[in-house]
Amino acid sequence: MAPDVNGHMEDEQVEGYSMGDVSEEECARLEEHLLICPACRRRVAEHDVFLASMRLAARSLRREAQPAKRASFWVATRMIAVFGTVTVLASLAFLITPDAVHPARQSAAVAVDLAATRGAFQVKAPAGRVLQLKCDLTGLPGFPSYRLDVVDNSGRRVRQAQTASTAQVDGLPSGIYFIRIYAPTGELLREYGLQVGDL
Repeated sequence: MAPDVNGHMEDEQVEGYSMGDVSEEECARLEEHLLICPACRRRVAEHDVFLASMRLAARSLRREAQPAKRASFWVATRMIAVFGTVTVLASLAFLITPDAVHPARQSAAVAVDLAATRGAFQVKAPAGRVLQLKCDLTGLPGFPSYRLDVVDNSGRRVRQAQTASTAQVDGLPSGIYFIRIYAPTGELLREYGLQVGDL
């Protein structure tokens, strides 16, 4: 199921994605949407915090239920404390910003100049940092903008952006990546190699 007519994920999609209860195909579709939608990223983060809080409360309640000799007053008191904690954590989830969910955005972007070359990867970037990708578009048709895909070594797309020559993408884990430039028609025009981190 695609995001709703307003361009955002439905509540069921947020819940299913957060709980890992969606198919691989649906997961890939939702992750593509999350790459470009801060509002839905924030909703997923809020749901993640809520789930973690509920799991913590459930574990605490199970521990309380095991020793049967404890007085019911203390059990009730602790349950109230646990649910109070859950409520506070759930409330804090609504204050989380995309920067808190994605700490890589908090640090300054690292400029990376990309040029199409053959052979070894000469362009390197640090892992986990926001990257400002500057693409050499010399010789390409003069479109107002191009689609930029970042794919991993297995060819799986991990980031996507629009660019006229420069695009900013969230930090990447260590690995080998390929930056692909597409025409608005979807035709692959150029590919750059990028080594992230020390391999």
